Amino acid sequence: KDDGNNYGYHFSLEDFYVYMTAHEYKHYSVGGTGLRSLLDVYVFLKKCEGLLDFDYVLSEMEKLELSEFEEKNRRLALNLFGCHELMEDDREMLKYILNSGAYGTLENSVSNKVKRFGGGTMAKMKFMLSRIFPPIYHSYLLYPFLIIYRLIKALTWRWRETLQEVKILFRSK
Repeated sequence: KDDGNNYGYHFSLEDFYVYMTAHEYKHYSVGGTGLRSLLDVYVFLKKCEGLLDFDYVLSEMEKLELSEFEEKNRRLALNLFGCHELMEDDREMLKYILNSGAYGTLENSVSNKVKRFGGGTMAKMKFMLSRIFPPIYHSYLLYPFLIIYRLIKALTWRWRETLQEVKILFRSK
């Protein structure tokens, strides 16, 4: 909370970095993220060099189960933009980022979701069913209407995206 202001709140530098990393991970793990987010990490870390309490940052990353991602992402950003040699892990992560476009790709999104279901043919079937039958968060009475709505939306307004998603699904390993 801001001093002298009942309505203002600001992140500490550490909490901002934790938020920035968590937000980047969300994009990275769903459809991918572009080079710009990696550059953001580099610029932030260089600007705040010597100011961040990394013990606190790392403890927060532990709580969020993002320690491994944060370490790899930070190392890649510092090595890449600091003109240092990249390790094999760095090159793999960079390849994924460079192939993700600016905001991720549908191909990455489908592939990552299928992996979360365990991979293979059964995972693809589970993924397709999850696109039609979402988790139940609301009233059981509304659930049938939600399914009908999703089907109509997929076959009318979003038919191109639906077709592209199905093609990607059957093309993937």
